[in-house]
Amino acid sequence: MERQELSRTYLAHHELESDFIIIIIIIIIIVIIVVVIIIVIVIVIIIINDMLVKGQAVMQEARADSHETWLFHGAHKTCIELIAAKGFDIRVSRHGMLGQGTYFANCSAYSDRYVDALPVLICP
Repeated sequence: MERQELSRTYLAHHELESDFIIIIIIIIIIVIIVVVIIIVIVIVIIIINDMLVKGQAVMQEARADSHETWLFHGAHKTCIELIAAKGFDIRVSRHGMLGQGTYFANCSAYSDRYVDALPVLICP
């Protein structure tokens, strides 16, 4: 009888050891998966950052070659639809500070002074 109890105790202890080993193996696998995911995320971030830097360089080079810039024009809301439909027409412009003409600014805050409603951006 005593021998059977010792045998059961040994088997129970052996089962606990094997369960513990399985748990440790599962934890190690989870840690490896997490480390691989972190490495993949870092690599993706590095690739995206490199693409953004290269894209910005291309855009700056294109801007330098094109001699284009953003200009802003402030107008009353009654004129916005007319300008959007027919474009800017010097013949219907009012006399400005420097005479008759269509005025543009490179700073939107300056053009905003001539707007009587919420700012509207209309692009062709």
